[in-house]
Amino acid sequence: MHKNNFDFLRLTFAVFVIITHSYIISGLKDCDFLCQVTPNNINLSYLGVRGFFIISGYLIFQSLIRSRSLINFYWKRFLRLIPGLFVVLLLTVLLGQFIYQGLIPYWLNRHVIMYLPNNLILFKSQISFEGMFEHNPHPNIINGSLWTLVYEFSFYITLSLMFFLKNSTLKISVVLLLVYLVFNIINLFFTKELAGYGVHAMDIVSFAQLGSFFIGGSILASLNIGKYKRRNTALFISLFLLILAVVIDQFYNFQFLLLPLVIILFGLKSTKWVAGINKFTGDLSYGLYIYSFVVQQTLMYFFKLNQASLLVYSLMLSIIFSYLSWYLIEVRALKLKNYFT
Repeated sequence: MHKNNFDFLRLTFAVFVIITHSYIISGLKDCDFLCQVTPNNINLSYLGVRGFFIISGYLIFQSLIRSRSLINFYWKRFLRLIPGLFVVLLLTVLLGQFIYQGLIPYWLNRHVIMYLPNNLILFKSQISFEGMFEHNPHPNIINGSLWTLVYEFSFYITLSLMFFLKNSTLKISVVLLLVYLVFNIINLFFTKELAGYGVHAMDIVSFAQLGSFFIGGSILASLNIGKYKRRNTALFISLFLLILAVVIDQFYNFQFLLLPLVIILFGLKSTKWVAGINKFTGDLSYGLYIYSFVVQQTLMYFFKLNQASLLVYSLMLSIIFSYLSWYLIEVRALKLKNYFT
């Protein structure tokens, strides 16, 4: 199951996010080197986050179809997200007292106490509390990566409704296409009108945009694109059109169609040296994503590094944390995935 490029892509996308954050957290503009050379100002973290959602939509759909019950499906999703997230949140709260500079005593600050449960329930996101990183170049934000997990989990719930149609591939594909169409109508025509509207920690515009990528990946899974014989030709054409869209400043309008095609078609390939990389390293992508931001903020708090130094040191430390997270927490949790079969 690992003889493809998906593991490599997820690892790459996590590094993309770290690179962009190194610019922001070190005090530079929110524009990395890719942003500086593209007419659309596309930064690496934008591609990384969208890539995560596309691959997630593709793989989670397959997991749903394989699941014997909704309880089994939700249990697997719980084990993949929550144990690793719980540990990074707990460590942040425990170690935060050595950085905290607030007026209220640390353990009497209600926002400190609620930081872990607010982020753990995945329906509410708390990315800051008073007294943490207030004097950093990118002030106050503790872990700016966690906002996407609320959307990710919401899409799990949305997709799980397809469980009742799992015996009809045609019905599933039609429903997914309709949802995808609604999302893209919002993306292309109503972003200004709906800006500012949302529920809990989610806004409608971000939900529609990220949802387009997640559902786009799910549609490709439902259509069983992995058995398409001319995948290489389709990949070449999709990649060419995507690059052309960037050059002529039309990336936004065509990304919702072309990015899922490029990423899934490349992910299905088995490229020498990178296919199945997680077999040797472990799946570090999730750990890199949830640890890197707070690691970078902490390094800036103590050492005031420049962008290049911050990137190097934060990447090394984040790899260590993600390695420990994978082998000490995530792998052990995933061994329980068949508990509700």
